[in-house]
Amino acid sequence: MLNRSGTHPSALPQLLQRDPSGRMTIRSSVLQQLVSESSNLSRLVGATQSIMAELDLDALLGVIMNTVTEVMHADRSTLFLIDRNRQELWSRVAQGSDEIRIKLSEGISGFVATTGETVNIVDAYQDDRFSRDYDLRTGYRTRSILCMPIHDQSGAIIGTIQVLNKLDGDRFTETDVQLLAAFASLAGISLVNARAFDELRKARDFLEIRVEERTRDLEESRQEIQKLNEFTLKINALSELDEIVSEVFGFIDENFDIDGTMLILANFDNGEFVVSHLSESLQQVMGEHLDRLKSLRTPLSPDAGTLWKVYASKKRLYLSRIPEVEIHSEVDRLFYEALDLKAFLMVPLIIRGETIGIACFTSVRKRMKLSLDELDSIGRFCNQIAGAVYNSSLYEQVKQERARAESLLLSILPEQVATELKQKGSVTPASIGSVSVLFTDFVGFTGIAERMSPWELIRELDGCFSQFDEICRRNGLEKLKTIGDAYMAAGGLPILNHTHPVDACLTALELLTFMEGLQEIKDQMGHNFWRLRIGVHTGPVTAGVIGKAKFAYDIWGDAVNIASRMESSSDPNRINISGATHELVKEFFVCEYRGKVAAKNKGELDMYFLNRIRPELCEDENGRVPGEEFRKLYRKLQIAV
Repeated sequence: MLNRSGTHPSALPQLLQRDPSGRMTIRSSVLQQLVSESSNLSRLVGATQSIMAELDLDALLGVIMNTVTEVMHADRSTLFLIDRNRQELWSRVAQGSDEIRIKLSEGISGFVATTGETVNIVDAYQDDRFSRDYDLRTGYRTRSILCMPIHDQSGAIIGTIQVLNKLDGDRFTETDVQLLAAFASLAGISLVNARAFDELRKARDFLEIRVEERTRDLEESRQEIQKLNEFTLKINALSELDEIVSEVFGFIDENFDIDGTMLILANFDNGEFVVSHLSESLQQVMGEHLDRLKSLRTPLSPDAGTLWKVYASKKRLYLSRIPEVEIHSEVDRLFYEALDLKAFLMVPLIIRGETIGIACFTSVRKRMKLSLDELDSIGRFCNQIAGAVYNSSLYEQVKQERARAESLLLSILPEQVATELKQKGSVTPASIGSVSVLFTDFVGFTGIAERMSPWELIRELDGCFSQFDEICRRNGLEKLKTIGDAYMAAGGLPILNHTHPVDACLTALELLTFMEGLQEIKDQMGHNFWRLRIGVHTGPVTAGVIGKAKFAYDIWGDAVNIASRMESSSDPNRINISGATHELVKEFFVCEYRGKVAAKNKGELDMYFLNRIRPELCEDENGRVPGEEFRKLYRKLQIAV
């Protein structure tokens, strides 16, 4: 119940107080709180009007962030949205930075996004979930954080919203939590609406483009083949060839009572016919011929029999019955035997005067009997679908080429660097404070190589370096390059980590184990073979990509030079590490101090031979295989701050 003033009775004793003279006065602290809450409510109402009126997703994100930062008296704010396909959180609006993408399981926002819990932290550096990487990279100091999930109308989490560093206090209050929750609820509704509007606009634009491209052809025969055009619009919205063919097979069966359909495409690059798709009913009756027909590849030549006849003439071929004559073409014989043909129709798919494929029709349920009108209708249908089939086959080729290009790029550059290069067209150079650089070199390479043929030399080097690549990948090192018989890799980049000195040493031990095994085999065969020399050093480097036509990811700095000196100062079948690396790995490995050893252009440097994993940490007698205690120490190093 409210009294006549509109105030709840229980609120009056907190709001009013009686002074010594007996007069009732308003408590100043309570009044200030009411004024503050009234101001926040007013700002929320004002923000609601601005946010609900905005349908552009990017603009909406900007409005939400600017309003939240101001109203919450925070230094910065960020709104992350969940990308379910990539299992990531992303934000195009992170005040003070460019677009951010993080794994869904990482950081404060990742925790909130996966658990749905609200997190209110006074000192971010005291929370193990917080990553300092951004602060270390930019010089920013994160202190207080308030982060909570954003839900859609169904209650599903679609993102998170967080504010950083309360400006008028050292922490965010419960009132701030309630206020941000109101913004999160408002943001959830608005984001769903904006996304729906954005998807609707994209769908509209897409359909407009497709309609513009097809209007002229559709108008010429719209009245006559309205049903075919409706189907064409449907398949033209698809890009995957499998989806298009599935729709085509279903349409043919439904409208012409033909359940046996086969699509054969002309592969112009290889100069051959290729069976692309077979309807399910055909596959069921082929028996032992199925694999032969599915894998059929025959040259674009008269040897292909009726396939070539239809391809070259660009005219359909309809056999209402199969004549009892000798079949000379192997392809025709395969069709006859595999499909148990009683009747057969072959229609060319023609684009701009060129046959790009052949649609073949028969019936499994009953003998196929087609009238002239039905043949013409099927012909018009094939003309209509030719463009979609051709475009989708080109799309498949583009996808394959893109996949090959991306695979090639990833074989040259680290994944993170390749992604940045594809997105931005360039890679920002990075100064990295700690990287472990590994060099190897084959002792006696020149003398032994001179007695090999070029083919033998390349085969041996490729065998060794391919295994080196796999060992580096397995231990988290990034291969950088080979120069002659020298091999260079590094740990701790491009993704920073704390374990790279140990990773480099494990890699070195595994490389040495591999080469010693190979040497033993060669020795038993009576062949002299190279001995491996390894050097490792840890220090700061600059990393980046050089080149325009040919890209190369490389590192520069004194640490690279010292690592090279470690390798050249090593002995055959030994691993030589620097004093800097030794300090970081001495709890894991048994090392032999060599004293200060003179290194070219570097004076005298502390050097150690890395002999093995410590006995108490390994699983084997030779000290090459880490044990459980080793892994425990390693896990502690992984999460070290």
